Order: sequence, then C-alpha cells, then structure tokens
Amino acid sequence: MRVRSLIPLPLALLMPALLAAQAGETVRFKFGWTPGLVADIATTSSVTTGTGRPPTAQQFKLRLTTASHPDGIRVQTTAPDAGANPRVNGFDLAAANSAAESIVSRDGAYLRLMDTVKTRRMMDSVVNAMTANLAGMPPAARDKMKSMLSIAYIEQASRQAWDQQTRSFLGRTWKTGEEVIDTMRAPHPMSMGAMTLAAQRTVLVGVVPCDSAAKPGLRCAHMRRVSTLDPASLRAVMMETMKELAPGMSESDLQAALPAIEAVTTTDMLLEIETLLVRRVTSTMMQKMAIMGNAQQNETSTTVTYTYTSR
Repeated sequence: MRVRSLIPLPLALLMPALLAAQAGETVRFKFGWTPGLVADIATTSSVTTGTGRPPTAQQFKLRLTTASHPDGIRVQTTAPDAGANPRVNGFDLAAANSAAESIVSRDGAYLRLMDTVKTRRMMDSVVNAMTANLAGMPPAARDKMKSMLSIAYIEQASRQAWDQQTRSFLGRTWKTGEEVIDTMRAPHPMSMGAMTLAAQRTVLVGVVPCDSAAKPGLRCAHMRRVSTLDPASLRAVMMETMKELAPGMSESDLQAALPAIEAVTTTDMLLEIETLLVRRVTSTMMQKMAIMGNAQQNETSTTVTYTYTSR
C-alpha cells in the first residue's frame, strides 16, 4: 500500500532546507532606543520557601521614560502614581530603588548617572525608611547600611543592570542554540569595590513574533541566560563585612556564622531585534542556604512585562 504525502511536492522538497535554516537562524541586535519612549512596567514576584508555607507574592508598577540629552539619551524609571507599590514605613522602596536617572549613548553604552544630588536625596530617604524602626541597631551596622546605598554603588549597580539587559547583546551575531559563556561581575552592596562572580550561559532560543499588540512583522528574539553564583566570591565579601560589623569575633566563629549559599537563576527575555527594546522578562532563582546545620531552599519567580504607550 502506497502512502501519499499530504505536503505538496515543491514544499516537500524545500522542507529540509527550511528546517536547516530555522535551526541555524541568526540574530544581530540593533540599538534603537529613542527619546520619547514611554513604557509601563508591571512586575509580579513570588517567593516559595521549603517550609511548606504558601508563596508570598508582590506586584510593582513602574514607568520607563526616555528624553534627549546632549550626550545621548536620558533613561528614567519612576512610579506612575502614588500608592502603586508596597510601602515600607510609608515609603515606596520599589520606586526609590529605580529612581536613578542614567545617561546612555546613542549606540547603547552606559555613560553615567544624570543627577547625583537628586539620587543622593532619594537614597537618603530610602535609608531613613529602612532604619526608622531599628533604633537599637549598632552604629557599625547603621553605617554599613548607609554605605550600601552610596552614589558609587548606585552607579555601579545601574551600569551592571544596563549591561546585563541591554549592552551585553550588542556587537555579536547570535545563532540559534549556540551558547555564549562568560563571567558576570556584579558589585556587592555590603562592600564597596568588591565583586561577586557568576558563570553565565546565554543562548538564542529562537525568533518569534513580539506579541499580539506589536506591529505586524515585528520580530523578537527569545534569549535565555542561566547564571550560577560563585559561592566563594560571595563568601569572601560576607566575611569582610562580618569582620567590620563584629570585630571581636574570632575567625572560626565568623566562619561558623556565615551561611553557605548556592544560587542558580534562569532568565528568559523577549527582545525586539531591530531596537533591543525589552518586551518581557521572566526569571526563576533557585537558592539553597545552609547555616549551622540548618538548610533551606527558596525559589523566587519574577515576571516583568513592558507595555509601550509611546515610541
């Protein structure tokens, strides 16, 4: 018995070539951010612990705007309205942590913070909100918290965040299924100048339509990045911090008090190929922590969606 193909002969002859082309699809991103962008950012985050308790969930709303600047483009993220986000001692920490205005070049390089005086005032407000109910905090610990939100650290963190989500995708041709392996160096808030390390594997999963609201024919790249924390680099930073906060503790007691932390984060990003505008980011971090014989595993899941109302 002969089985007839349901695929027309010309298409059947082309199928191997089409599949091969899809498997070897390539992407080269362009930086197309322009002044006048407005995007509403909705973030949903949930944390599941190994204690059996129900997951804790939070939602945040922010707004991204861009404007022209003599050196390039001003990028700012703020809360869209009062009361949009969870508050600590009456203060919107989500908005405050995202309030720094940055300047990026027209080709996507991070340049600097725009207004350090304004940023400093905002960070001081954050510190006051965080310490309002901690009157008994030791002076050394209070000073350490203030140093965690220094202008130098905010600039380092802003630069690293921009590079991770934007700049790191430029300047290379990405091929479907081909991993790019590198090391991420992230500033640590508890020790100025110290870096924690993470091994990163980034891959182009495929090219897909951006979403139903996007312009017809607008293509997005589905990128996946897996970051594995280097426990030794984190432990070294934590040890130096503990020595500052508890100068009277012996080396052995400090070692025993430090938790052993492992963390792996998987992040999926939907990025416009022609502009490198972010459409959606979903991430899952699996964290294991052991201290003094007690172990716990947490899972943090986050989804961030960008809705562009002006571009």
